[in-house]
Amino acid sequence: MKIQRRVIEIYQDDFRELIDELKRLNKDKRMKLYELHARRLFPKSKMIVNLEDQLKGHKDYIHKFKRCFFIIGNDFFSTNRFGEYNQELFIKKTGFKSQRYPQKVILALSMMGYIKGLQCGYSTSNHGYIYEVDYLKYRNWNQVPLYEDAPMDEPDKPDVGSEIERAWLLDKQIKTIKSIRVDNDLFLSLMKKRETYLSNPQTKTSELQKELNHIYDLESIHYKTDSAFRVKIDGEQGRLYSVMTRLKSDYRVDGTLYLKGERFCEVDISSAQPALLGIILKEKHPDIQSQWLEHCLAGDFYKWFFDITGMENYAVEQVVDELLKIDYVRRWTGSNNHSLKRKAENNRKIVDRVSEIEKESKEKHRLFRPVVKSWIMRFLFCKDKMTSTAKDGRTIYKHFCHNLCTYLKENEPLLYEMLCWYRCKENHIPKKRNPDRTTSALYLKLQQEEVRYIKACLRNLDSAVEYLYTVHDCIGCLVSDAEKVKAIMERTSMAMYGVKLNLKIKEQ
Repeated sequence: MKIQRRVIEIYQDDFRELIDELKRLNKDKRMKLYELHARRLFPKSKMIVNLEDQLKGHKDYIHKFKRCFFIIGNDFFSTNRFGEYNQELFIKKTGFKSQRYPQKVILALSMMGYIKGLQCGYSTSNHGYIYEVDYLKYRNWNQVPLYEDAPMDEPDKPDVGSEIERAWLLDKQIKTIKSIRVDNDLFLSLMKKRETYLSNPQTKTSELQKELNHIYDLESIHYKTDSAFRVKIDGEQGRLYSVMTRLKSDYRVDGTLYLKGERFCEVDISSAQPALLGIILKEKHPDIQSQWLEHCLAGDFYKWFFDITGMENYAVEQVVDELLKIDYVRRWTGSNNHSLKRKAENNRKIVDRVSEIEKESKEKHRLFRPVVKSWIMRFLFCKDKMTSTAKDGRTIYKHFCHNLCTYLKENEPLLYEMLCWYRCKENHIPKKRNPDRTTSALYLKLQQEEVRYIKACLRNLDSAVEYLYTVHDCIGCLVSDAEKVKAIMERTSMAMYGVKLNLKIKEQ
């Protein structure tokens, strides 16, 4: 359920009921009630706000209060500021010169039972208070019927006007999302989990926010809200983005989602972007024998990379220490640089993944797989000249790049030349969100090839599989359709490229 829709319901139903109750009280009792809530809501304020003007039915007041109620309600209950009262922000958004109306809205929410009390005192960072919200009352999820016994009616075919949307089989993907069910027990546990998260805003972190977003996406699928069916097709790459691309892969294939009693799995390309790079090279030079492409097709690409870059020379502790250094630097400098934060966050995830693998296997090539995978992407989309990867670099990553450049120059000269071309400054392209900065054109090229291949697979799957969805380089389907989807994807790669891509079925 959208926040805006819920706020409208609160105003139309609960607030009207509150006004009727207040009218039945005499003025003295009403004023004591206002004071009781106001002292609790605004302990440092000398002004006691009330709703008396609302009871008098003054049209101008009612109009202003209603407009203020929707602006503040949508902000107050949003994911980013759940339960936070930011008086400066609210005054700016509502356009009023004082905090009189915003405070009246908070007073009304408290009297209706949506605010339990003050979570913490005045904060200089947000210029307001953080309140404890009755999350169950606000969401009202436990009173909404679950979709366990919902009919499996054929949904109306959506309007898919443009050819690019038809090529993506947008109607079939939307039909799948409309038909998906979310495990009820898990859904209820996630709602309780989210209530715990939101009841303590001081514990918010970027990782926690991502987890909350995943829960919101599951909720949109469960209740079939409009946000579950919104899709976006990127203008240049042509990639399709939907609620399934946002959802964490674990939730997609671990049994959380099911349809007709079956869970989902995903068929994707092993080492997808390196494989597509090898195919692009093969199309330009059909007579060459590329070890790069051969290992991609054989499925041992990352182990091969481990061998040719000399990663066996380093202990796990050394590599982990290097990955963590950037995080230490960020914390020490207190940097707010977005790029640095993202890199530190990615490195932390890789370290955690290495720690998980270490419990299961002591083989170095398995331990370093997530590291090598990350470093390959960095190497492919780097904008520095190939000559900058000199041996005198003091980091393991620099040695990794140097060994890789040396190998490619001697054994894969055409691939080496292609990467040199993409690294030339004149061949960089402007960033989509920040045109003043540039990025590697190779990234765009590989995504476009990925889209071309997946679209071709979907056209061949159109009549063969009833339910499917796409997540960039993979196709999701019911477990019973997995082998059929894989076979069609293999035939498609043979028809397009003359080689059989290495495909894997990802299940629980």
